[in-house]
Amino acid sequence: MRVVVAGQLPREPHNAPLHLFSASPELVAFASGAFRQHSEDTSALLRQLFERFRGEGLTMSFTMEDFRRQFVKEHLPQLTPEERRDVLKSLPPEERLAGLSAEQIRKYLAKLQAGRPTRTRKPWRKK
Repeated sequence: MRVVVAGQLPREPHNAPLHLFSASPELVAFASGAFRQHSEDTSALLRQLFERFRGEGLTMSFTMEDFRRQFVKEHLPQLTPEERRDVLKSLPPEERLAGLSAEQIRKYLAKLQAGRPTRTRKPWRKK
């Protein structure tokens, strides 16, 4: 096993992807300027981090949690309807319905009920 300390690597273009994870703003600045993508298969994470550093500067604090949130927001529309339903199953009903108006919920319920056969009730018997 090897441990790589990004801050101790030489400032060379081939080390640019590793310098992005350095705690030194100077090394991160070097990395964002020196990085050249050579393959379409370059990690989406690295590509997005470099774009953010170039576009917004180094003062932003973009965490891995921020990346995950943004990634999901950007890629959720690319999922199939079935995959989206699977993702939404983990949310409580209140969160799934949040953002919908009462009228939208009523219309959807009416649509669901229209597809179900109505139950016939037995008449009440007098005692």
